[in-house]
Amino acid sequence: MVDLKNMEPSDFTRKKEERHGGKKTGRSLVASLFKMSVFLLVIFGAVYFFFAGLPRVKAKLFKSDYFRLERVDIVGVERANRGEIVNAVGVEAGGSVLKTDLTAIRERVKEVSWVREAEVIRELPARLIIKVTEHAPVGIVGVKGGFLFVDVDGETAVINEKIRGYPVFSGFETREELVYGAGLVGTLRDEGIVGENSIKGVVYDDVMGFTVVTRRGVRLRFGRPPFEEKVRRLSVILSDAMERGEIEYIYLDVEKSVVVKNRKY
Repeated sequence: MVDLKNMEPSDFTRKKEERHGGKKTGRSLVASLFKMSVFLLVIFGAVYFFFAGLPRVKAKLFKSDYFRLERVDIVGVERANRGEIVNAVGVEAGGSVLKTDLTAIRERVKEVSWVREAEVIRELPARLIIKVTEHAPVGIVGVKGGFLFVDVDGETAVINEKIRGYPVFSGFETREELVYGAGLVGTLRDEGIVGENSIKGVVYDDVMGFTVVTRRGVRLRFGRPPFEEKVRRLSVILSDAMERGEIEYIYLDVEKSVVVKNRKY
């Protein structure tokens, strides 16, 4: 005799399922499969109707007055010609801001002289923002048929402007050399050792390394990189060296030392 009082509910359920030969489990599986099929049909139907109606929705959005372009703001321009950038943007007020090809605008703006990079932002509902990054030359380097401007990170660019007041980089044969030379000029400027127009040239050769020549004819020989410690030593001794008279050269390629020669008259 089975003791019903001491039987747990789970035991009773298990006994009942055993008597019915697992029929309940089979019915549950069929029901679950049916529900899953219905769910998938609903999802597929929703996706189909969404994409079928998408062209009509897009057409209405493009024609909506809410997304009519009202203004184009150009930021970051100092040297580049703003009018040329406006022409390169090539969009007019009243067109749909949603239909604007941001990539095409960016590529056109980058073709404007002095523009190094451009970012085009669509600000809904009715505004475009053109963020311009300009070249910041620290010198020029001669190439076949002319010159290229050299940015502080060694990037080169053709800029439609007369060459004036920029240091001339000479003896450079590789991109790596150009990067180090441009970085050296940038560091000297940042430390206040040279002014924007006080460098005549930057020379590189395989023996002496990097030498900066000022417009007063002072040669600052740094040798090979890294330059940070050498620039620091130069900043420490420069004032004292200038007090002793006009400087002919300063050699900083001697380890932990500085060699200074003043002109004699």
